[in-house]
Amino acid sequence: MSQYTKQTWSRNDDSSFSAHPTVQKSIYLYDPIVLSEAHLEAIGATPIEDGTFTFLLSHLKYDPESRTISREVLTASKEDWEMTIDDHVKSLEATANLGDDLSLGLKPGDSESWLQLAFENGDTEALMIKEDEEFANLKLGVDVDVVEGIQLVHPSNASRMEELLAWALDLEESQGSRPEHTSQVGRPKMLKNTLV
Repeated sequence: MSQYTKQTWSRNDDSSFSAHPTVQKSIYLYDPIVLSEAHLEAIGATPIEDGTFTFLLSHLKYDPESRTISREVLTASKEDWEMTIDDHVKSLEATANLGDDLSLGLKPGDSESWLQLAFENGDTEALMIKEDEEFANLKLGVDVDVVEGIQLVHPSNASRMEELLAWALDLEESQGSRPEHTSQVGRPKMLKNTLV
């Protein structure tokens, strides 16, 4: 399965912030989202590290009108690896678990300096740095077999990444009308050439 997660923070005043409830959705429980290298390039998810086959695609956005910063993350696999569907699913489950831990690490606690800096600068650079640091720390504390092949990426093409997120959420909405699956794992959901 692929997973979508959204976190949002609002600025209340010069020194206080609110963290909105985290939104999390499973996208096609039995059909992992698989992206080709062309799609990864189209959203600016490069460079791809050697040995990477699953991604936490993190889209960060600052909205000055609503005074909010949001973080949307989609887990996806890379196409053209000699992996079975079961391998894709297991790898994406490990990626989703790592993503959950990463989301917990980004909840405001005693130190909100990264959040303060992000709102003062009016951008997401401080959040990106904090996210990268948390991800690196998580990878150090987990069995290497669990995190091998997982890459955190901040796609540089925001509009293309938003198209990908919209496509994935459309899959999640259409999931409700699908018949129940048994233990059989479905085929990967391949993104059509709308991004390239």
